[in-house]
Amino acid sequence: MRYHVQTTTDKGWQTYESFKTKGEAIAHKEEWEDEFPEVDVRIVTEGRLTEDLMSEVVKWLEDEVRTNNKFTYDDYNSEVVDDLDVYLCRGRAECAESLLNQIKKWSEE
Repeated sequence: MRYHVQTTTDKGWQTYESFKTKGEAIAHKEEWEDEFPEVDVRIVTEGRLTEDLMSEVVKWLEDEVRTNNKFTYDDYNSEVVDDLDVYLCRGRAECAESLLNQIKKWSEE
């Protein structure tokens, strides 16, 4: 996998330099940001989401787990929420949690 450091230009995002490791790309991105603070810089990988977008996805998934993972049926207002709603909320939380675990596994590879 290659990591590409990109900067904004009048033609949109352009790859400035490519690296074999994420650590090299991060170090170069930080140098670039220190030297040119007025320029937006990001790291992308071939065929993968940008780090900024992935960070937003992970935050959203964590919120899904936190919001929908109730421990007992008593946590829900039974006048508004029925058993099916509880199952749906728990299913959303399980799906989000499974995806978070898979993202963690992929990022460690």
